[in-house]
Amino acid sequence: MDDGSGFLLGSCSFDDGIPSMSEFLGGCPHKKLAMASSSFQIRPAAFRWSLVSAPMASTALQPSLRRIVEFSQGYLDSNSSSDDLTILEDLKTAIKSLNDDNDSYPVQFSSLLTALAVSGLDKNEKVIQTFVQEILSGWNLGRGSVDQRPSHANTSTLPICDIVGTGGDGFNTFNVSTTVAIVAAGAGVKVCKHGNRASSSASGSADLLMALGVPLQKLQPSHVAKLVQDPEMNFNFLFSPTFYPIFARLSPIRKTLGFPTIFNLLGPLLNPARPDRLLIGVTKPALGPIFCRVLKLCGLSHSWVVCSEEGLDEISTAGETSLWKLASDGSITHQRLSPQTTFGLPSHPLSKLIGESAQDNLNMLHDLLDGRFETDRHRAILDFVLINTSAFLVLAGKTDDFKEGVRLAKSSLLSGKAKAAIYRFRDHAQELARATC
Repeated sequence: MDDGSGFLLGSCSFDDGIPSMSEFLGGCPHKKLAMASSSFQIRPAAFRWSLVSAPMASTALQPSLRRIVEFSQGYLDSNSSSDDLTILEDLKTAIKSLNDDNDSYPVQFSSLLTALAVSGLDKNEKVIQTFVQEILSGWNLGRGSVDQRPSHANTSTLPICDIVGTGGDGFNTFNVSTTVAIVAAGAGVKVCKHGNRASSSASGSADLLMALGVPLQKLQPSHVAKLVQDPEMNFNFLFSPTFYPIFARLSPIRKTLGFPTIFNLLGPLLNPARPDRLLIGVTKPALGPIFCRVLKLCGLSHSWVVCSEEGLDEISTAGETSLWKLASDGSITHQRLSPQTTFGLPSHPLSKLIGESAQDNLNMLHDLLDGRFETDRHRAILDFVLINTSAFLVLAGKTDDFKEGVRLAKSSLLSGKAKAAIYRFRDHAQELARATC
């Protein structure tokens, strides 16, 4: 990931100092954001914004942007609390504007993302909640179909679950969350995983499944709805571009900005199936309680957030991992997980967990599903999968003991149930895709 040493905005490059908001939304002299290399920080002293009309700007959005920018300046200066937010309706207006067809939206949305990042509002729970709820409720995501629960007697005992990370940890590890979802499905968990192709790693969750033969790009929301509602289908996958094609408009903006924005945090929270329980991995400990509070604001409970001491957005085999638990009563607790103490498994260095390519990850997945754990690397990745699956099974209510979770996870692999779960999904997905050709 770019370290924030500079970025491009539209056709304008920034060289020195902090751009005023007039430079973002109107004429654009050459200026450069001054940022720390280790984390995104802009010098508050240089945070001076004014707003003028851009020649090509959409006037409908300008009043909301002006209020957001002015509030962001005050929020930074006064260190306001989250209870003081007065811009939530303006944020909703700005989010809805992504659907508008106007030439100025890239510059305007860049200014919004920058204002939130500079002020720290992109880490504010209510701001994140507003983005999540507006995107989920305001965009055409098939509500009432994709998120409809299977109709059978045991629905109340089978919560829909997802395991997902924010990504960006830089370790390029094996696709553990996707494999965990498959193994957990084999153990009886109803999994609706939401994911995409890789942006920075060798292989994303969608890359792995497409290499396995799942026609993700041909599945429409109506197809996914049928799969989700099938009580026999424990593993499901929702391909993000199918439900969020408009995000393609954001990709160039985020790339040219060159620093993390609020959208780096939103992915794990935007599953169109609205899972009941989430296991989310983050790369910084400070994000743990933030994510728990956002989940609580969004009406979820009984969800977990993890971050390893190395900054891995998974439960680590190399050392301890922090776990934040959001309970059904809304309380948030913290504990530490250890490979040996918590799960009864040996530790392994992260170097043993690297996924070298999409094909390498696919080969490893095949070996695991076939019960072939022949090399030290196989055994390290197996334990990586087992400890993360164990936590997921505890969260899903399959057991309340992590060591028992390890046993259940390994049984899912050795019995062939995990393999059956993913191939059932693949075969049904292929049938649906062929039917529409």
